[in-house]
Amino acid sequence: MLVADACGALAPLVAPEMRPSLVLSMLAQLAADAEPAVRAAAAAALARLLPHLATLDKYPAARGPEWARGY
Repeated sequence: MLVADACGALAPLVAPEMRPSLVLSMLAQLAADAEPAVRAAAAAALARLLPHLATLDKYPAARGPEWARGY
């Protein structure tokens, strides 16, 4: 959960070109975690990340199967 929270909190400080690839991919991996609390933290971090994406071309990745899994 700490990693997911850190991704969301640090998203504004990460270089804009790295947000859609590095941070989003890390959150996608966390969203596939077996622990429901980790998935919930990843979803919350994604909500904090999306406003900081310069473009939404990677947004479909945030709607992939790992995000569709309920928490």
